[in-house]
Amino acid sequence: MTTLASPDVLTQLRLRQLDDDGYFTTPVIFDEASVNGVRGEFLRMWQEQIARADASGNKDEARYARQRLFLSQLDHASPICDAFCRHPAILEVLGQILGPDVDITWNQAIMKAPQAKETTQPGTALDNTFAWHQDMQYAVAGDYAKDTNPEIFLAPNTGLTLWIAISRTTVDNGTLWVLPGRHKEGLLKHTRQGDPVKGEWAGEYDTSYRVPAVLRPGQMIAFRKYLPHGSGQNVSNENRLAYQIGYSVPGLKTAPSRDVSPVLRGGKPVR
Repeated sequence: MTTLASPDVLTQLRLRQLDDDGYFTTPVIFDEASVNGVRGEFLRMWQEQIARADASGNKDEARYARQRLFLSQLDHASPICDAFCRHPAILEVLGQILGPDVDITWNQAIMKAPQAKETTQPGTALDNTFAWHQDMQYAVAGDYAKDTNPEIFLAPNTGLTLWIAISRTTVDNGTLWVLPGRHKEGLLKHTRQGDPVKGEWAGEYDTSYRVPAVLRPGQMIAFRKYLPHGSGQNVSNENRLAYQIGYSVPGLKTAPSRDVSPVLRGGKPVR
C-alpha cells in the first residue's frame, strides 16, 4: 500500500493545489485495519445514538440520528478513534504542511443513511443534505470562538481539515463538494436556515463551479479552513461514513479546552 512516507504522495503539485484551490486529495493512504476499526466504532456509536434518540421521544432527533448524524470529540470516546487521529499518515501530512508542532482541534464522525428522494423535504429533518458553508462560519458564530487567539483562529493557513472516507464516497451517496479557490475570499455571507439558534448556516454565494470528492475508503481530502463546501443527499443503497478531523498550530485556545490536544511536538508524535 502507498503511504505518505512515499515521495510521490504529498507532491509539490498537491501542495500547490492547496494554495491555489484550497484543497487536495490523496490516494488510499490508510491501512485497511485502521479504516475497518474506525468503521466498526462509527457503526457501534451510531446504533447507540439511535437508541438514545428513540428513548428521548424527540421525533426530529430520532430522524436525524438515523439519516444524518454527527458525533464529535471521538478521540475522548474511543481509543480506536484517538489512535486514528494520530495515524502516522496523518502526522506526515501535518508535519509537512503545518510544521513540527501541531494540535488536534476538532474531530467528528459524519454518517449519512440512504433515503428516497420522494420522501424528503428540503431543509427539514427528513433531508440529509448539508448546505454550502465554511466551517469558520460555524466556529465564529458559535461557542467554539470563545477563548481563542484571533491571530491563529482567524488566520487562513494556521489550520488544516482532513475529511477521510471511512466508506466509499460518491455523488449518489452524498459525498462532500468543494468550491475551488474560494478560500482566498475570507469569510463569505451566510444565513441561518430554520431554527434561529440551531439551524444550519447556508452560504449565499455562487456554487456553480464545484467539485465532488469521490473517494475510496482510506482516501482523504485535505482543505483550508475557509474553503466552502457542502454535501448532497444520499440516494444510494449504502451508508456514507466520513471522519472529519481539524488540526492547528499550537496556541489556538487561550484557556484549557477539551477540543484541543497536542499530536506533534518537535516533529515527534505525542501519544
